[in-house]
Amino acid sequence: MGQPDWNILAKYLAKETSEEETKKVEQWIVTHPGEFEQLKKIWNVGHSTDETPVDVLAGKAYLQSRLDKNPQRGFQVHRNTSKRWAWTKVAAVVALLLGLAISLTWWNRIQETAAFVTLVEKYSPEGSRQIIQLADGTLVHLNAGSRLRFPKVFTGKSREVFLQGEAFFEVARDTTQPFIIRTGNLVTRVLGTSFNVAAYPEDSEVKVSVATGKVEVYTEGTEAVQGEKVQLLPHRQAVFAKANQQFQVQPFELASVCAWKEGTLRFMNTALPEVCKQLERWYGVTFELQSESLKACSLSGEFHNRSLQHVLEAISYTNGLRFEMHQDSVVLSGEGCL
Repeated sequence: MGQPDWNILAKYLAKETSEEETKKVEQWIVTHPGEFEQLKKIWNVGHSTDETPVDVLAGKAYLQSRLDKNPQRGFQVHRNTSKRWAWTKVAAVVALLLGLAISLTWWNRIQETAAFVTLVEKYSPEGSRQIIQLADGTLVHLNAGSRLRFPKVFTGKSREVFLQGEAFFEVARDTTQPFIIRTGNLVTRVLGTSFNVAAYPEDSEVKVSVATGKVEVYTEGTEAVQGEKVQLLPHRQAVFAKANQQFQVQPFELASVCAWKEGTLRFMNTALPEVCKQLERWYGVTFELQSESLKACSLSGEFHNRSLQHVLEAISYTNGLRFEMHQDSVVLSGEGCL
């Protein structure tokens, strides 16, 4: 009796099973003692009162319809009044058992996903950053213009969080609960390690850069497909192109990728449009390039906890640019870069 037959269980509780049916039920009870105890409680509640605590007519109608379809599996229906109570009780219990069956089947799944019903959301607006400690001890450095959603307590088989933007993770090791970051349709899976994930919605690429440990990266639905996972070791970076859904693995300089969490802006031969995008997030302003030729410029430099005014003066002086600062915007102009 792998899957319980609710009709036979109801008959067993009513003491109306045949010898063969009794044997089947008792075999099921050996492997499902907890479930059977709950069923007995339901039966006993019905016996403790003169009124059946369920919709008996509905239960009886359902049971009768099942028996009409499968007469060989049903009871022998007796007309005498001495059996009427047992019949009514059996029908009532069947109705209850059906509901309980659904509860028992889905209980473990509900337990695993209950923590996601209400997710905590942390947002770092442009011009700000923050450090978040999760329930398992994992530290998350959340960059500007980024959003992280996570459960208050991790339950189930994995620790899952949802990232929009950029964050550096220092994951507490737990071999029984892998740590999973979901960014769009990209999944990053680890046991305990430190790494950076850059996944801004407006960017054409997602970058996963590993500082320590080992990381797996794959797209949603391909985790079971051999060869579809990208495995990263320290100082390796996976670049995922959103347009063609392809990965490229390459080395990277840790100091450059992770400098932001120490309050440092670092550019190494970075295209001016990308520099402007990072400055927009860092300082909470918008940039306008007045000349198309400026898009071909590239810049290098490092700025630790510097004001926007200082950064603009530095990059303008070294690259032959001019800038105008307004309340929440910056205009860059010039003939081209030096």
